[in-house]
Amino acid sequence: MAGDWIPRQNGLSRKQEVLDIAKATGRDRRWVADALCEFWEWCDQELAAGLAKGRTIADLCGLVPGTDETFWLAVQSAGWLRVTAIGLSIPHFDRWLGRSAKKRLENTRRQHLSRIARDKSATTVLSCSVLSAPENELVRSECTPPTFELSAAGLGQQWCFYLTRKRLGVVRDSPLDMAAEFAELIRLGHAPQKLQAAIAEKCRDRGEHFWQFKERIVGKASKPSAPRPKATFDPETVKPQPPEDQEKSRKIMAEARAKIGRMPQ
Repeated sequence: MAGDWIPRQNGLSRKQEVLDIAKATGRDRRWVADALCEFWEWCDQELAAGLAKGRTIADLCGLVPGTDETFWLAVQSAGWLRVTAIGLSIPHFDRWLGRSAKKRLENTRRQHLSRIARDKSATTVLSCSVLSAPENELVRSECTPPTFELSAAGLGQQWCFYLTRKRLGVVRDSPLDMAAEFAELIRLGHAPQKLQAAIAEKCRDRGEHFWQFKERIVGKASKPSAPRPKATFDPETVKPQPPEDQEKSRKIMAEARAKIGRMPQ
């Protein structure tokens, strides 16, 4: 039947409680784990709420072959069995055993598998054909870029294809306006092949403005700079120095010559 099963934890034979029982009884830890599972199978089938009324430890010795009173006292010491005035009690019975517990465990496992399948599906569906967000435009364009004509109109379409500056999902530059801009670049002597390669360059900022692209292509060096005016000397514009200033200048020059003459050669 569908409900004829009990959960068994991974590494049950290595749990601290099992190791303590094995040490107290001198049994192998794997045998202890198997004996406990057989006991829990009986509890799942026969007990309604984890309480065995009227049962004693002596009854369990005949229930699970190979066990004795020492074994069940060790199970009690490990906290997996309780002896009460009305019988035996199984701690945490509603967590692991019974219909409600197993139904809850099944639902938990089903949800876990569903999350794994959903995450795997999300990573599989992610492909170049479905990437349409602005931040993913670069990835989309580099996967399967279409071919464009080597003309002003084709360059304008290519510019808008790679452009990531959008508003409400629409590119900010018009293909017609971009066609006119590229027509001017072609008229200035720029080859359409080089312009096409510059647009599709991987390291190019897909959000740059066209004036930035044009400035980089054309170059600032192509703009002639205005010649600097030459310095001219007009004697008529120079005012003569007053006599008192001329005397001060002669004294300063004489002191400077005297200091130079006293310097060691």
